[in-house]
Amino acid sequence: MKIIKFLFHIIISLGFFQCQSQSNIKNNKVLINNSFETLNFSKLKKADIQPTMPNSEIVYEIVYETISNGDKIEFSNSYNRIYKKRGWFNIYKEYYANGNIKSKGVENKTYNGDYGLLYEFNEQGQLTKTTDFEKDWHTSFESITEIATRYKKKYDYKAETAIDGVINDNTNWEQDYVIIRRKEEIGKRYWYIEFNRPQYENPLNKKVERVVVVVDDATGKELEKLHYFDFYNTFFKDPLKETI
Repeated sequence: MKIIKFLFHIIISLGFFQCQSQSNIKNNKVLINNSFETLNFSKLKKADIQPTMPNSEIVYEIVYETISNGDKIEFSNSYNRIYKKRGWFNIYKEYYANGNIKSKGVENKTYNGDYGLLYEFNEQGQLTKTTDFEKDWHTSFESITEIATRYKKKYDYKAETAIDGVINDNTNWEQDYVIIRRKEEIGKRYWYIEFNRPQYENPLNKKVERVVVVVDDATGKELEKLHYFDFYNTFFKDPLKETI
């Protein structure tokens, strides 16, 4: 009986940590939290040319820094943007003129869009609003990357797809890349996985090879797929609306 209770405890514990991990990934709590913070003015550098009018604000240069883990940080007197080396998300933070945090959130590297939690503060540094961009979505970003990885292997794409991979955010047609995005349409929610690969030897109307997969957010199931060649990467085809 003691052994059974012990095994039961282990199973429950593993389940708890797995759920906690999924929650962290879904809400991006591993990237940001709701703590108060201030802008580090020591990182800033005054621009060579300053305004001559009285009471004008000081002009600062935008400063870039690479830290030890490979992340790159863009500093200004009103915001920071942290370009993460690994994973699918970057961090953005806005600040008031007094240096207190104004807002902070995360955004998809490959396609503009907010994910996880957005925290907003008043000028005194008090948290005033929290927006959960995940509350109406059911399928986790990690699950979508797992589907993307299957298609990467099937079509032999080189672009990284892992949840913690080094993601290529350069969407020039000459790049082997993948975009993950999501959209809501008439009350339904969908995920899109879009692969791009250059085919230099092909004629102009087939310069890139594309694979587009649509996933139903409610069920996590794949709905449609298109595999086609494009004039560079100009004409996106939606598998839900087109047949080839």
